[in-house]
Amino acid sequence: MKQKLAMLVTAALLFMPAEVSAASVPAPQSESAIVMDMESGEVYYSKNAERRMYPASITKIVSGLLAVEKGGLDDTTTVSADAVDTIGTSVYLLEGEEMSIEQLVQGMVINSGNDAGAVLAEHYAGDEWSYAQEMTELVQEKAGAEQTRFANPHGLHHPLQYTTAADMAAIARYASENDTFMDIAATVELPWEGEGWSTVIRNHHRMIGNDERVTGLKNGFTSRSGYTLVTTAEQNGAALAVVTLNAETAQQSYDDTRALLDYGFSAAGRPESAFAGIKP
Repeated sequence: MKQKLAMLVTAALLFMPAEVSAASVPAPQSESAIVMDMESGEVYYSKNAERRMYPASITKIVSGLLAVEKGGLDDTTTVSADAVDTIGTSVYLLEGEEMSIEQLVQGMVINSGNDAGAVLAEHYAGDEWSYAQEMTELVQEKAGAEQTRFANPHGLHHPLQYTTAADMAAIARYASENDTFMDIAATVELPWEGEGWSTVIRNHHRMIGNDERVTGLKNGFTSRSGYTLVTTAEQNGAALAVVTLNAETAQQSYDDTRALLDYGFSAAGRPESAFAGIKP
């Protein structure tokens, strides 16, 4: 009986399409992960996707998107002393410096400048906490991200700032509808001229410009969040959002993402029934 059962299982695997065989299902090392079809919202893969996690700098997807939606990208604002004192990754703003809103969004999203995020929050809402509440309202109302809360615009650790992989995929799906924001998020490199720093900033998401499928979005890291990564990609008419949270190393987050993209694009367009019993 056991021999007959083994033969039946072997035969089933042989005739199962290679792209949906059990062996092709990814095994990401990141604590939480998801692959979502951005057109339909269908989930092709999930691992602990509803688990509450710390986002780190993928927070800047929302703070940048909110600024773009508020408008006035050509307006200028003055950098405060408090913003200059923001710790972490920086675009080296100086107190009293005048910056355009567009350049601040670019510096925050492309180069992950925490100081730029602080200036945007002060400009639009007066302080970081108030702006973060608007960010929370935006993603809950527009993206359905009910398990996400923000306490600041840049992603520095805060116990009241958290999200899930499922929510971040939904947020990426919503963000992808805004061409202005996505153009910024997809920028590979950009000349930066500020009073305190003159350079060329380069996108911190390593796959942007190096993987022709990838159209955005943002990476992050703190000691409490681990390595976080949100990626949007397109191939053969399909569009995916992939999120990996709390990887132990940056390389691990990118390896997981590539494997999940490969799996997701093989799944895109196939009937849901093709994955019955093998989708996590």
